[in-house]
Amino acid sequence: MSVLRIVLVVALPWLSGCAEEEVQFTEIKRPGERITAAEWGAFERIVKALPEPKLAPLADVAMPLPQWQDARTLPVQELVFEERRALADAWDPERVARRFARSRSLPRLLRRERLTVEQFTSLALAIGAAMRRSKLPEDYPWEDLLQRGRGAIDALQRDQRLFSGLPVDVRHRLLDEAVWLHRVDRAQRLREVPAENVALVNKHADWLAEVMPQFFQSHPLDDVTDMLEEYGLPFSELAETGRDDELRWNPAQAVIGRAAP
Repeated sequence: MSVLRIVLVVALPWLSGCAEEEVQFTEIKRPGERITAAEWGAFERIVKALPEPKLAPLADVAMPLPQWQDARTLPVQELVFEERRALADAWDPERVARRFARSRSLPRLLRRERLTVEQFTSLALAIGAAMRRSKLPEDYPWEDLLQRGRGAIDALQRDQRLFSGLPVDVRHRLLDEAVWLHRVDRAQRLREVPAENVALVNKHADWLAEVMPQFFQSHPLDDVTDMLEEYGLPFSELAETGRDDELRWNPAQAVIGRAAP
C-alpha cells in the first residue's frame, strides 16, 4: 500500500467528521425576510442557554441622534455621509458579531445549532427589527415620511458649507434637519419587515422583553418625532384678529372701571 493511500485511509474518517460540522444555514438573515420556525427555534435555544446578560452587545445598535461638534471643519455634505455610514454600520451583522467575541459559551452553542456568529446576530437583528415594527400600526404611512425625508436629506447632501463656519442658529437648524437621516433609515428598514415576523415577536413578547435590550422594545419614532411639526402649535392667531405683538395701547379707547359683581 502506497504512502498516499495510507494517508487517505487515515484521513477519510476525519474528513467525514468535518463535513458533519458544516453549518446548516449559509446566508445571513435580513430584516425584510421571513423568520422560519427552524431559525426561531435555534435562536431561542441559544439565547436560553447563554449566561446573563444574554444579548447585551446588541444594545450598541442604538445610535445617538446627530451631535456634530461646532469645531467640525468638514462640509455639511460630508458630515451627512459620515452619519449615514454610521447608521448602516450599526445594523451590519458582521460588525455586531465582533461584539460577541468575548462570549465563551456562544461558540459552543452556535456549533450545536450549525450557525455562524454572523448568522446568529443577523437573526437577532431581524427579530429586533420586528419588535420595533410591532410598535407601529400596520398601515403606517411610510411613504409620507420618506417623501418628506428625501427632500430634507437631498438639501443636506448638496450643502458644501463648512459646518464650523456657520452661525450658531444655522448649525442648530442643520442638526434638526439631520434627524431626518435617522427617521428615513428607520423607515426604510422597518417598512420591509414581514407581517409574519411581527406576529412572531408579538407571540413571544414576554420572553423577548426579558432577553432583548431595551432599545428594541421602545417605539422606533418617539425620539425622532418633531413635536412642533407633528402636533402643531397649541393655538394659532387668525389673520383678521392680528398678532399679540402688534397690539397698541390707546388710553382714549381704554375702558376703565370695575366690573359689576
